[in-house]
Amino acid sequence: MAKLKHYRLKIPVFNGDVHLYIGNEKVFKSWYERTFKDTYTLTNRCGVTLSLTSKKGIETPIIWLYRAPTDALMVSILCHEAFHAASYLLDEIGCELDVSSEESYAYVLSYIVEEFLKKVKK
Repeated sequence: MAKLKHYRLKIPVFNGDVHLYIGNEKVFKSWYERTFKDTYTLTNRCGVTLSLTSKKGIETPIIWLYRAPTDALMVSILCHEAFHAASYLLDEIGCELDVSSEESYAYVLSYIVEEFLKKVKK
């Protein structure tokens, strides 16, 4: 059975993490349902972002991509999913997206993308 690659990104400002899993969607779905006793519908996607609330009550975004972000398509999909992750994190602290908060969203988004790209390329 295919394995998932897992990367963890600590986000100290939010006292939490964002997780990135790369691999087959059926393998990810099976792992996700076993681990979190939760389900989501398979839709033959290239990526998805789910959010879980930890035991400490902290929002934890989980990004899944079907393959590593090593080309323009997959980097754009990572950016798309990282936006959802950034939204989960910022919503958690009451920062809604509007003109006055755009810069916060942009910084969190770019941090998530840059750090995961560094981790994947190692």
